[in-house]
Amino acid sequence: MKIQLLRTKEAGSTIALSMLVIVVLGGFVALAVDYTNNIGRNAQRDRIFNNAVEIGDGCISEAFAAWRQVCKASSIPNPPTSAFSGVPSPSPGNFPSFPGATIANYSVQAVDPLVTLSSSNPPTSALPIGSLPPQATGPGTGTFSYFYLASADVTMPSIGATTTTTLTAKVRRIFEKRYTSPWNWAMMYNGNLELHPDAGLNFNGWVHSNANVYVGNGSSDPAVTPASTLAFTDRLTYQGNYSVGFDPNDAPHAGYVNVATPTYDAGLPPGHEQYYSLFGWDTTKFNTTDGNSDNDGYHELVDKPSTPWVSGTPSPAGDPFKDQRIYNQAYNDPTADGKWGIVISVDGTSKMSIGYEGATYTSQPNGNSPQSSAWAAAAAAIGANASTGVVATSSIQDNRESATVRTVNFDVAQWMTKSLKDPFNGIIYINDTSANSTTHRAVRIVNGSTLPSTGLTIASPNPVYIQGDFNSGRTSTVEPPSNTGNPSNPDASGYTHVPASVIADAITLLSNSWNDSNSSAGLSSRIASNTTVNAALVAGNVASDGSHYSGGGENFVRFLEDWSSKTFTYYGSMICPYASTQGAGFWGSGNVYLPPTQNWFFDTKLSVDSSGNPVSVPGYVSTVAYLQQQRWYLQY
Repeated sequence: MKIQLLRTKEAGSTIALSMLVIVVLGGFVALAVDYTNNIGRNAQRDRIFNNAVEIGDGCISEAFAAWRQVCKASSIPNPPTSAFSGVPSPSPGNFPSFPGATIANYSVQAVDPLVTLSSSNPPTSALPIGSLPPQATGPGTGTFSYFYLASADVTMPSIGATTTTTLTAKVRRIFEKRYTSPWNWAMMYNGNLELHPDAGLNFNGWVHSNANVYVGNGSSDPAVTPASTLAFTDRLTYQGNYSVGFDPNDAPHAGYVNVATPTYDAGLPPGHEQYYSLFGWDTTKFNTTDGNSDNDGYHELVDKPSTPWVSGTPSPAGDPFKDQRIYNQAYNDPTADGKWGIVISVDGTSKMSIGYEGATYTSQPNGNSPQSSAWAAAAAAIGANASTGVVATSSIQDNRESATVRTVNFDVAQWMTKSLKDPFNGIIYINDTSANSTTHRAVRIVNGSTLPSTGLTIASPNPVYIQGDFNSGRTSTVEPPSNTGNPSNPDASGYTHVPASVIADAITLLSNSWNDSNSSAGLSSRIASNTTVNAALVAGNVASDGSHYSGGGENFVRFLEDWSSKTFTYYGSMICPYASTQGAGFWGSGNVYLPPTQNWFFDTKLSVDSSGNPVSVPGYVSTVAYLQQQRWYLQY
C-alpha cells in the first residue's frame, strides 16, 4: 500500500514536472515566435525603406536628366529655381513593382554654395524662386560652379504590429553645374591629338583630348632608337585611349617601328579623364543632314549664322548656339552690358560693309554718329576708301594650300588710332564672304604687337595669318627678350601683354621677316626671324585621313617659312574644336616650311590675374567641365 502510494506520488510529480516543462517551453516558443515576427517586421520595414530609397534615387535620376536639358537649353549659365517648374513629377506608373508608392516634394531648387536651406518640408532654398544661384569660385583656378538641390520624398505602405503604417524616405542630391575656363589648358583637342615633334617641344600646362592621344617621335630604321623630343611637366589626359605610337590613319608614319616615350613628371603619368563639352554646347543638337546650316558642329562658333540675331528680338529658329557665336557677340550686345563689337565683311569685289549694334552699313554714314566713328575705324584698319568702302586687299602664295590666297589685312595699329565713341567689348569679327572651295580667302593681322589695354579678340570664319609679333609690345627698335634668347619673358620693356585671342578656321604664323614678294619663291628666299605671340588661339586642323598626317599638335599653328635656327615663342592656350573647312590643305606638302625651335608656355594670365581673380578674354568662350550629380544624402 505504501509502495503503491509512493508510486502514485511519483507519477503525479512527473506529470507536474512535465506540465511545467511544457509551459516553459511554450513560453520560449512564444517568445521565439514573437522575436521572429519582430525580426521579420523590422526586416520587412528595412526592405520597404530601402525600396523607397531606391525609388527616390530613381526620381532624382529623372530630375537630373530634366535639369541637364534645362541647363543646356538656357541662355544664361545659372538658371533660377523657376526654370525647373516644368520638370514632370514621376508617377507610380514609373515604378510598377511598387504600386503603393507615392512621391511628394519633388523639386529642383537653386541653392547657394553652402546649400543654405530653411527648416520647412520640403526644404526650400534661402534663395527666392526667381533669384539666380550665386557663383562659387575656387582659389584662382578660373573655374566656377552653380549648385542645385534635388528632392524627392517617397512614401511606402508598411505592415506594423497591429495596423498598416507608412514609411517615408526623403532623398536629396546636389547637382553641380561647373564651368571651367578653356584657358586652363595649354592644349585642348576635341578630336584625336597627335604629338610627334621632330624638334624639342615641352608642355608646361594641362593637355587634353576628348578622343585619343598618340605621342612620341619615331624612326623607320629598326636599328635607330630615337631620343625623346616631347616632354610634359603637367597633366596629360584623354577621354579615349593613349598610345605611344601613331594614329592608324597616319599613313606617312606607318613604317616607324621605334617610338620614343615622352618624358613625364613622375607623379603625373598620362591619365583617363571625362569628356569636356566645349563652349557648354549640347552636342546632341549637332546635325549635318537636316538642311539647317546653323547646327552643323563646333565650327558654328566662328561661322556667320543664316539669320543674325539681334539682342532683344526672338531667337532665330534652328540656331541653338546664338549666344555663343562670335558673330552675334560682335554684331550686337547679347550680354546687355552696354558694350559693342563690330563685324567687318568684304565681298568678292572688295567692297566693305560693317555690322554694328544690330545694323548693317554698306557705305559711310553721314554725320558725327557712333556708326560713323565705327565705320571710320574699320575703314582705317583695313585700308578701305572712306567714301566707297573699297578694300585694298593683297595676295600671297600659301604652299600648304597650293594656292594664291587673297587676304584682307587688318592693321591693329590703325584701329587703335581711332577714337570710338561707344564702349567697345573687345571683339572684331572679319569675314571675306567670297570664300569657297576654289576661291581662297583669308584675314591677315598686321601691326598687332600692341593691343588695347582691355584686350582684343579677332575672329573669322576664314583662315587667319598672324604676321609678326602679336601682343608682345615689340617696336622697330625694341624686341621682347623672347626674341633675343630669353623665352622666359615675352614682353618688350614697358609693355605687359593683355588678355587676347584669335579664333579662326585655321591659324598660320608669318614671322617678323615675312615679305609678300617672296611668298612664291623657294624656301631659301623665305627665311624667318624670331617671333613671339601672346594670345589664346582657337582654330581647326586637317585630321590624318589614311593618306596624310595631320601635322599633329606641334603644327596646330602653321608655318610657311624656313625657321631653321629660329624661335617661335608662344604664351597662351591652344584649342582645336573642329576641322578646318577653308584652310583644308594637307600637312606634308613640299616647299612649305622648315620647323622652328618652339618655346611654348601655358599662359596663366589667361585664367587668373596677379591677384588670383578670373580673367575674361573678350568674347564668350567657355568650356563646361561637368553637369554632374554630386553628393547624395537622406534627410531625417
